Amino acid sequence: MEAEKIKILSGKNIICISTSDWDSHWGSRQHIMSILSKKNCILFVEYQASILHPLRYKNIRKRKKYNGLRKIKERLFVYRPKLNLPFGYYLNCINKINQKYLLVQIKRIMDKLNIKKPILWIFAPCSCEIVDKLNEEISIYHCIDSFKNEKLNSFRRNTIERMERKLLEKTDIIFASSKKIYEEFNSFHKNTFIISSGADNDFLEYKLEEEIPVDMQNIAHPIIGFVGTFDDRLDISLIEYLLHKEKKWSFVFIGSVIDKKSTTKLSKYKNIHFLGFKKKDELPAYVKNFDICTIPYKVNEFTQGISPVKVYEYLSLGKPTVATPLPEILSLSNQNLIKTAENKEEFIESIDRYLNEKEGHEAKRQRRAFVLLNTWQNRTERISELISEYIKNNR
Repeated sequence: MEAEKIKILSGKNIICISTSDWDSHWGSRQHIMSILSKKNCILFVEYQASILHPLRYKNIRKRKKYNGLRKIKERLFVYRPKLNLPFGYYLNCINKINQKYLLVQIKRIMDKLNIKKPILWIFAPCSCEIVDKLNEEISIYHCIDSFKNEKLNSFRRNTIERMERKLLEKTDIIFASSKKIYEEFNSFHKNTFIISSGADNDFLEYKLEEEIPVDMQNIAHPIIGFVGTFDDRLDISLIEYLLHKEKKWSFVFIGSVIDKKSTTKLSKYKNIHFLGFKKKDELPAYVKNFDICTIPYKVNEFTQGISPVKVYEYLSLGKPTVATPLPEILSLSNQNLIKTAENKEEFIESIDRYLNEKEGHEAKRQRRAFVLLNTWQNRTERISELISEYIKNNR
């Protein structure tokens, strides 16, 4: 099969071990597997929570209780693993026990669905122990974050480094979501490829005349918005500075809250609104009503490896966007698609400039034109080409 004739991979069984739940805010895991499920059988294994997670995290406590396997649509199945032992990312011996337990669960489902010779697609580094255990056709490590830098704990960092080293040694293909991750892995694995985030058709096809969501109808403009999980990636000092300096601006945050301490601290400001998690098909209506979209992330070792999905969602609706200078979005700033700000003062100046520019249709058209070339469909076609080429050359 010639690579140029390949569009979407077909006729395969795929086991995807995710770092998120299917119904959480959609990222690369859900988008890619949803597209691939049109022509392949997908088993999507959700986030592996420990017995301590429901005690620590509200969003885990609120998880809907699903009993085992559920069918989302034809050829797409989702499985929520049973709770496992805590500290798997800190102690390798505990992780080995957890992954053996997960392996038993997966094999049982494979028998039930008659899955043989799957493509094993790992997003969670802890599942390095499962490679070569499922008689897989090929194995993939799809790294979407600089996991080892997520927390300031050297013990955790060293454990995750060992996990990723195993994945680099054992998997056939590495997909990296950012240039930073690609450069780190490419010297160790010859089949390493960049697969950046992409644009969602729900945003591209959204009709702008749709009604304003009820919980946004009484929020005064201008609205400065953010979509995503409220966690320690966000620069709280920057957000508080914006709230204090620009009391006439309304700041709206859409998404689950992990960093409850910071939201409590910020709630003293009357111009901030936390509207909570919204379903995938609801998000475009909220973003459409933002005057300015933002990505107010800290710039550190962890966030430098992020390829933010939300920037493609914002640009899909032609929205002006201001972000901190993460490496993966600096190229967008260089193309005049968004503005990046080096400090708090620049962040306010950039928002203010957008509010006073009164952009015409051309700026919005350019943003839309960019994302039309960078959709999840495009990304999945590229992935399919790489996988098919690997199978062909190693058959």
